[in-house]
Amino acid sequence: MGDSGLAVRRHFCTRCGSPVYSELDANPGVVAVKAGTLDDPSWVHPNLHMWRESAHPWVEIADDADSFPRNAVA
Repeated sequence: MGDSGLAVRRHFCTRCGSPVYSELDANPGVVAVKAGTLDDPSWVHPNLHMWRESAHPWVEIADDADSFPRNAVA
C-alpha cells in the first residue's frame, strides 16, 4: 500500500532478492526501475523526481527535471 492508499507492486530478483522495479497504481503506466540494477547507469538521465522531500542531500536534480515533494499524481 502506497502513501496514496493505492497498491504498490515491488518486483524482486528471484535469485538474490534484490529489488528490480516497482509499479504504482497511483501512477499507471509508469515503471520505476531501480538504478542499482543497471550494469552501466551513466546513460540514465532522470527527467522526473518524486518524493523529493525525503531524498538524501547528495541527490542531484537537473534544472530541466520535474520535481515533486511526494507523488507526481495523488
